[in-house]
Amino acid sequence: MTGSDLVRRGFRLVRRRPAVMLAEILWRWSFGAAAGALVAVAVLRFLASLTVTDGELFALRSGIPQLMADAILRIFQGSGERLLRLTLIVTPAVSALWILAASAGRAATLRALVQDAPASFTRRHDLRSLLAVNFFRVCVVLLALLAMVGSAILAGFAANTTEEPSILLFDVVFLGLLFLVSLCWSTLNWYFSLAPIFVVRDNRPALGAVSDAVHLVRRRGWDFTVVGTLYGLLKLFAIGVVTVFSLLPLAFIGKWPWQLTTALLVIVTLAYFAVSDVLYIARLASYLVIAEPERAESAQPAADSPQPVAAAPAESSNPSASGSSEVAGPVSS
Repeated sequence: MTGSDLVRRGFRLVRRRPAVMLAEILWRWSFGAAAGALVAVAVLRFLASLTVTDGELFALRSGIPQLMADAILRIFQGSGERLLRLTLIVTPAVSALWILAASAGRAATLRALVQDAPASFTRRHDLRSLLAVNFFRVCVVLLALLAMVGSAILAGFAANTTEEPSILLFDVVFLGLLFLVSLCWSTLNWYFSLAPIFVVRDNRPALGAVSDAVHLVRRRGWDFTVVGTLYGLLKLFAIGVVTVFSLLPLAFIGKWPWQLTTALLVIVTLAYFAVSDVLYIARLASYLVIAEPERAESAQPAADSPQPVAAAPAESSNPSASGSSEVAGPVSS
């Protein structure tokens, strides 16, 4: 089966269940709205804690870049502790919100796509396994962010080893470390995003599902590469279309009311998000198609193996024969 066939089957599987696309959009947008509201409240609280004097306000309204920059530096001076405190509060809250939303949303979508999922789904440990998988996924993201900060610090130390700080050396070290961090993060995130298939379909625990995802990618790596590339091209085409449609309202900023321009930009952006979510769930359906032959092959040996036939004990009326059998032991057939 070619990559285009896998993509078509993925779209066909999703098209037969329109509720899957709606569920994917709903859970992602619900998380986005809740997380956005949480971050907005945190930003407003942080801005409200800042003190702005009349002189700084005059400098901000002056329109002179140098005065505005100096005023901003004075306003934010000494606010690092409050910003760090808010970050330590908002980050775990958004992470927990993502874990809950992603687990519930993926449970709903995969349950609809996988027809022969275990009937015990969501009544035993399956939902807990999805929560664990998404918890590991969030941990990988947070570790990647910390690794990026550490890469910048190491690059700064490397740039200061010479007599004069070298910006070129900083860029080389930082970009090299950033590439390694991004490669590790994308690989682990790939496996964790594939693991829910095995949780829902095969009733596997979290670590077992991740292990199955790793083995499947090793066996069918080419199929995953082709499918991922094709869906990447489709998403790139969607980005191009959205960019063109976004430039049209911007061309009429001076002629149209700003409310109309803003509304059109919001509509175009939401349309892109919806298309992106549909492409994601269709790609996941294509991954299900890739994983199905592996499941059939793993079940084939069990189906072909001969089943033992239980022989009924023969009744004998000769007590001597029975006694000799007990002495000699069981006779193998």
